[in-house]
Amino acid sequence: MSATAHPSTDAPLAPRQIVEHAIAHLDHVLPAQAPILNFVHHNTLHGYQHLPFEDALAAAEALTGIHAYLPDAVFRKLFQADRIVAADLDAVFAQRPELEIERVLARVGEHEIRRGEVLYIVLVYGVEPLTLNDLIWRIEELSATRRFAEDVPAAARQRLLANASREGISDAGAALEDVWRACLEGFQLPAFDLHPEELVDLQLSVAKSLLARFRDEGATDSEGPIVHKRMQAEAAALLERLFADVGDGSTLRGLLRSLTGKDLFDQVRPYLIRLSAAYLDEGLAAWNLPDRADGLYPAWRRLIARDAVWAFAGLSDGRAALAGWPDDPVAAVIAELRRLEIPEARWDGYLRRLALELPGWSGMMNWRQQHPAYPANRETPVALVDYLAVRLGLDRLWIAHECQKRWGIAGTLAALRAYFAARPAEALARHALYAGQLPEYLASRARELAEQHAPLSAWDTLADMIWTWLHSPVAAQADSHTVHGSAWRLFRLAQHLGLSGGEIRALTLADLERLLEPLDALSAPVRGALWQYAYEHHYRDGLINALANNHGRWPPRQGRPQAQIVFCIDDREEGIRRHLEESNPRIETFGAAGFFGVAMNWRGLDDTTVTPLCPVVVTPAHEIREVGRPDAQAELALHNQRRDVRWRLGAFIRISAAICGPRRW
Repeated sequence: MSATAHPSTDAPLAPRQIVEHAIAHLDHVLPAQAPILNFVHHNTLHGYQHLPFEDALAAAEALTGIHAYLPDAVFRKLFQADRIVAADLDAVFAQRPELEIERVLARVGEHEIRRGEVLYIVLVYGVEPLTLNDLIWRIEELSATRRFAEDVPAAARQRLLANASREGISDAGAALEDVWRACLEGFQLPAFDLHPEELVDLQLSVAKSLLARFRDEGATDSEGPIVHKRMQAEAAALLERLFADVGDGSTLRGLLRSLTGKDLFDQVRPYLIRLSAAYLDEGLAAWNLPDRADGLYPAWRRLIARDAVWAFAGLSDGRAALAGWPDDPVAAVIAELRRLEIPEARWDGYLRRLALELPGWSGMMNWRQQHPAYPANRETPVALVDYLAVRLGLDRLWIAHECQKRWGIAGTLAALRAYFAARPAEALARHALYAGQLPEYLASRARELAEQHAPLSAWDTLADMIWTWLHSPVAAQADSHTVHGSAWRLFRLAQHLGLSGGEIRALTLADLERLLEPLDALSAPVRGALWQYAYEHHYRDGLINALANNHGRWPPRQGRPQAQIVFCIDDREEGIRRHLEESNPRIETFGAAGFFGVAMNWRGLDDTTVTPLCPVVVTPAHEIREVGRPDAQAELALHNQRRDVRWRLGAFIRISAAICGPRRW
């Protein structure tokens, strides 16, 4: 008697199981994007419905990078247009005790500056830090430290100037200049009058002050080797973070973007969209993908063998490698992930990142896969793994081409790691350049080296200068105050609070830091949520008041209306309804579901299958067919004859395309 062995639940998953499990899990993060033919509205965040609203948006943003709220600038325009007013913000503030709007941050004479006042200024006017170059430009070209910002209210201006006058400063420009100096003094920052070009020789000027920080570590060499050693240590740590992020945080394409400033998805995206549209077409396109009945991945492999687009893109050599891929799409995904040398523990995250880079199309592929009974699936079966295999293949073509052209290496994680491990200075300089961390004089040098095969010594010299810049008093530091960060934000806040230079000097450093605390606490998602709730409060308050105040005022009907018109309950139709009733009070409009409560299948005169005319969540119980009139049998026969000719001609074109190759697309 033999026993059947069952695998342990603790046993590691096989590669195929890892891929299949990862693809199955994508159903929780991809939008349920059904074909637009009979489905318009859907919840793109259906995978987060178990979370509170703000938590769901935060989780989706962390995963996809997509911002859920309108930008602050758009909300501020709505505020200026009175579609959001101060009372709306006050109402939202009052509903959120965690904002601590009544807490006093500082006292200036008899004036108590409360946290709610600062939060209001942050939302309505914006108090963001600047880049160093931007600050210098504003000071030199716009005299920003001698002129009020345009958005400062008149009351705040008058208060600041009145206080400055009592301090012996009557000129507005001088008063603001004194405020700026007080902001610098408050954070113990040096007078800021250096132009970036005057800071070029950082190795000699700023590095001397940096040496004092390293004395206690026993560094006694000349400043160059000390700086170089520190630079290499930070570059190594940077590389570790970047490569560790590939998988859950980014793809190999994302890593290359941070090191080259070039997003290869700009080349992949147009091709992938055309391919997906041609594959999923349900009769609207001029042509569809040849051999699509076999699946997207097999059809694409046949297509690349004869598609001239690769020659024009300079990728003819790369497609030969794809010809040797496995016939099975799951095996192809496994083979490519292994070739890229992505650890198996990161496969799930890597495939999720790929799917989320074009969520509309991958979501539609997933929806078709999850609904095998969908009529179009009979002729075009859809599997999400086919899409991911194609996605990996397209990335392979462009990544391999870019890595070979730029560095002469293979487009794999291990090859990139080995290259930059030997050249950490190049990694640090490239990352700082494309992250926008550098002043122009260093950025221009970095761009020059990035556009050529520069020797290692050139990168070392530049990286030493960059490292020294990043640790200098004028560069942004996470744990210290800067001129273009803390001082500028305090200067802008002081204008809106109406604080003079003397009043700022009367505050302690702790007071100033408390004034800036709400600026840091109010993150972009929190600002977006506050604005959104205020926007909804204004609309809701106006609507409810209008309904309450107009209840019973509709004149009694004296006779039948001139017309009764039923519209779909849709924001597009709502404007038409209001316009009609305002233009002609004798017209009466109603709202109803778009299918008017009659769920049906429709079969047109030339249709071979039915089309459901109702929301996708409803199953039709009736079928309506279009038929010819009894007195038009001759015309119907001619119509059917012409239809049959069109169908035969279409079949001939499809067969010809399969034999001779597709038309250009």
